[in-house]
Amino acid sequence: LRIPDHIDCFFGVAGLSGAISNYHNTFKVNYIANKYITETYLKERMSEGGAICYVTSTAGSYWDKYSKEFQLFTRAKTWEEMVHVLEYQAKEDSVGVMAYPFSKRALNYYMATLAVELAPKGIRVNALLPGATDTGMIKEFEAEAGGIDKLLENAGMANRLADAEEMAKPLLFLNSDMASFISGTCLKVDYCNDAMIRLGLKKDESKS
Repeated sequence: LRIPDHIDCFFGVAGLSGAISNYHNTFKVNYIANKYITETYLKERMSEGGAICYVTSTAGSYWDKYSKEFQLFTRAKTWEEMVHVLEYQAKEDSVGVMAYPFSKRALNYYMATLAVELAPKGIRVNALLPGATDTGMIKEFEAEAGGIDKLLENAGMANRLADAEEMAKPLLFLNSDMASFISGTCLKVDYCNDAMIRLGLKKDESKS
């Protein structure tokens, strides 16, 4: 397989929960791989009208409150430089689940800086922040949350988990012409969960 010389849009979907992977591997897949692809290929092969969307997480909310933690990662450009920062930041065998929210916040921060950087070139950059979703990693997230009931508490008013298609559709929207004036946005797809938090109707677990 060969990477095209011109890329119209990019979907940064790959991710690890950290439940069965160590800190370094979780962070490399969730953050470093996305940034490496962007810096190495997308910036050179995308033109006006291009679009990038990373799938992060509602666990990555409040990225702006933690911006100082991401400065070194944001300045690092190559894979080696980012791994060096990672090695400075945490031990490889540290608990993987601790890397999950950190990697998602870091990617949301990178998304925002990249959106501003690429705006003059007419390239849009956004992030999709899924709520509780039934994916191949559902058992891992259940274990981390303390059971399916706890996981459902992050499903807003839906009283069920979202299915993958319900995340795929807004993801496609963000990279389509229908979202031509949307860039630098963290779109939460959580069926009122964020609204309930802001109304003071429930505790925000992502702050912990």
